[in-house]
Order: sequence, then structure tokens, then C-alpha cells
Amino acid sequence: MKKKKFTNQFIKAGYIFSISLLILLCYSCTEKKVEKPNILFIAVDDLRPELGCYGNRDIISPNIDRLANSGIVFNNAYCQQSLCNPSRASLLTGMRPDAIKVWDLGTHFRSVVPDAVTLPEFFKNQGYRVEGLGKIFHDNMGDQQSLSHPQKVLEGVSGYPDTTMQRLLRHKMKEIQLRERGVPENQIPGRPRVASTMCVDDPENNFMDGALTEMAIDFIKEFDEPFFLAVGFYKPHLPFVAPRKYFDLYVPEKIPPAKNPFLPEVSPDISMNTMAELKGYADFTGALHPLKAAYHWSKDKC
Repeated sequence: MKKKKFTNQFIKAGYIFSISLLILLCYSCTEKKVEKPNILFIAVDDLRPELGCYGNRDIISPNIDRLANSGIVFNNAYCQQSLCNPSRASLLTGMRPDAIKVWDLGTHFRSVVPDAVTLPEFFKNQGYRVEGLGKIFHDNMGDQQSLSHPQKVLEGVSGYPDTTMQRLLRHKMKEIQLRERGVPENQIPGRPRVASTMCVDDPENNFMDGALTEMAIDFIKEFDEPFFLAVGFYKPHLPFVAPRKYFDLYVPEKIPPAKNPFLPEVSPDISMNTMAELKGYADFTGALHPLKAAYHWSKDKC
């Protein structure tokens, strides 16, 4: 992929947080009022509202704050289900996970409600050109019916530095070779563990979100008709990989801990996140189970 200088200003804040934040806004190249305003829909994966516009003064998020100041900030947010696919499918169809029978990461909502009209599809039906970039529906589970053209796939970019990606690719090739030789699955080595947090010196457009931003800017410059452009950023979903300049904004020792790290008093143990995903990374293999950690926190509190 040809490398280009990274010039965007619309997503330079916010790599290291978690919960889904979705922003819908009108975009127009001129101040002239138009009958059909252009729509830019931005989805950010696993972003908590730990931002300046939500009152957090420890987070440096000038661009998201500027965006928030030019529109409406909603202070009450609700999660349809604590998984990516059900929540995205629910938001984009306007139907509850129970209604579309999507409770996991592998079920496509159209297998149950094939005639559902999604948010982007609604605009498509109103004569808009609808394009999607990145993670709008879950991962590669797109929905062509919602778009005017097949979604473009970025090539030559990933969520890891080149050295880590090469290591993972070598393992993948070894896996394929072992399966071709008939080696039983339980004898095939698991995916190598990598660090959950990586501070890298690579340019932003080496990674998915930087490249997506450049592609989105190019799309906006190209459009000459009313458009609905959905852009889905992958970070700050694990692993926490970002250029060094973002890490340099913070002094770890000055980041305050959570004000309330305790479990709700009446919550059942089964409701506690086991941190299984995070513990799959090399730097968290020895982490305590959250319930054990919570027990120690409670002792300290007493």
C-alpha cells in the first residue's frame, strides 16, 4: 500500500479507552443549507466516555471535545448487550437483541429478520449514496443490502507493528501446514501470545484506523451527491497499539486509579467479567481472576 502523509484532524484523540461510542452528525462542505444534508456516521469500538466533553480532565481529547462542542452531547448511554455484534446489530436495526435473535458474535441479524431496514439502508432508500468503511457491523460481518457499493477492504494494514504481524503470519502458515499433514487439532500449538499494549514508532497510516481516516477523507472529497458515510474505527479495542506520540501525552504515575473499583454490593458473581480476553495477552497471563482481585480490594477497603 502506498504510504501517504497522515493529515487528518478528525480522530487524533482517544486510543486507550473502552465501551462503544457512536456519533451521528451532519457534514456539509459549505454553509449553504441543503435539502439532503450529508451524513458522516462514526463508530468507535470499545470507547468509554472518559473524555474531556464528559468532564474527565485527565484525558487529552481536543478533537472529540471540539466535535462535541459543535453538536449535542448525550449524557445517558445504554448498552443493549455486553457483546459487540448484538449491540451493533441492535443499534443499526432499531430492534432489541431478543427480537433479532443476535446474542453472540457469529449470528447475522438477516438470518432472522431478512427484511429489516438498517439505518444506512434507510438513507439509501431516500436516494443517498451510502458507503461503509471499517467496523460498522461486527468485524467482517457486513451488510451489502445496506450499502450502495461493496465495502472497500484495506490492504497492507493491520492492528500490529510489522514485526509482530510477521510473527503471527509465520505461526498461521505453520498451523495450515500441520493441518494439511493431518496433525490432530489438540497437538497444534495455539496462537502465540503478544503484548496487550504496544508503543510504536510506525506512522499512523500503517495501522487500520489511520488508513481508514485517509480513505474517509478521500471519499468525502470525491462525493458529489448526498451521501451517508459510515466509518468504523477499531481502536481502542484490544490490543492497545498506538504511535508513541499518544503515549507521550501521559505520565503513567499521574493517571488516577478508578474511584470505585469495588463490585456492586448485590451483584452475583456470574455477572463479573472474567477478563478472559485481556488474560490472553502475554503481559496479563498472571493477572488475578477479577473475583479474587475484588476480594483483595474489599479487604483493603475494610
